[in-house]
Amino acid sequence: MINTIKTTLLFCLGLCICIGTQAYAQGKKEISKNLVRKLTKEQVDAKRIQSVLWQKAKVTRSERKIKKNMRLQAALQAAKNHHNLTPIVSIVPTPKDQLKFNAYRLTPSQIQAQADRYEALMKEFLEFKRNWDSRKFYLQLYKDFNAIEPMERKQLLREGGILVSNIKHQLDFMLKDDAPLQQAYVYLVDVLEELEPAYFGMFEKKGAEPRSDRPYVPEQFFLKDPAQAQWREMQWEDYQPLSSGARELVMPVAQQLPKNLHIALVNDHPGMIGSVKNWVAAGYFGEGASVEIFQTADALLQTKKDFDVIVTDLLVPGGGGQYLAYHLRKNGYEKPILALSEYREEDCRAPELFNVGIDGYIYADDFFRNYIGYRLLPASLKTYFELKAQNGWKH
Repeated sequence: MINTIKTTLLFCLGLCICIGTQAYAQGKKEISKNLVRKLTKEQVDAKRIQSVLWQKAKVTRSERKIKKNMRLQAALQAAKNHHNLTPIVSIVPTPKDQLKFNAYRLTPSQIQAQADRYEALMKEFLEFKRNWDSRKFYLQLYKDFNAIEPMERKQLLREGGILVSNIKHQLDFMLKDDAPLQQAYVYLVDVLEELEPAYFGMFEKKGAEPRSDRPYVPEQFFLKDPAQAQWREMQWEDYQPLSSGARELVMPVAQQLPKNLHIALVNDHPGMIGSVKNWVAAGYFGEGASVEIFQTADALLQTKKDFDVIVTDLLVPGGGGQYLAYHLRKNGYEKPILALSEYREEDCRAPELFNVGIDGYIYADDFFRNYIGYRLLPASLKTYFELKAQNGWKH
């Protein structure tokens, strides 16, 4: 009897322990679930709070940016007002009736035209100067050189580059003794060199360091078609770029160019862009040739593509051809860079172009663009590659 009772008690005790263990495990599981639910809910709440704070911070940043821009505009307006009262440098154009031209045998109408051009050029310069002086005053006042946005810097470089070229042309050919024009030239050179280090040494007042890979030889730098003297005697149908006469004129040249030339053309002139595309499609640049168009210098600098030859205008937006060549060489580009421009040989500042990294120059006057460019451009490329092979140039 006693044994039976003991057995029963032990069985009940074991049963209680088993039920208790299961209940404990089940309870622990429920507690874990509740903790997970609670943690997940807290995480969700945290994310919601974080999102709200993020949106608030975004609005705050936008408000700060607006306020900063408002302060900038107010400071610039103050700078302009200050400049109107106390100009940094005063340059007063010569009255039109007092201009002394160094060109001979000008007719009265030509004198009037040149005087009008001088007046318009100086007016454009003074507007540029007024804007830059205001910026300069702001920069000096606040020591904030990031106030000039990249796009504005590019625009200033383009406008200043065109102005300095036009003023230099006036000084060289019409008004070499005009003091305001000389002052304007020096002023613009200083601005360009301050805006962009690539311009240091590109103007004669500082000089440019000579290249070490090859000497500057004008006869090799200015690329021409050996048959150029015969152009004026050609028949009118031969001037038409895609005529049978044109093909007979240019294909012998094209066949002597390297095969599969990958050409980059940096030019913003729609007529030039369209013409070069047609000439390439017609096979005028040799077998397998291709051309890629870039309308700004920066667009080419940003691409990762490699080209066999780059042909650039000197006044292309985004800094110009000199700026482009400087940065291409700085970035390690070791293939030909050729300039294609309407500046005459005596006006293009060839030594500076050469020393900054441009390997050859092609003069593109109206006759080139409208009539015979399809022959001159491939022929100039052929001349360059022949000279490169003969002299062992690196590029």
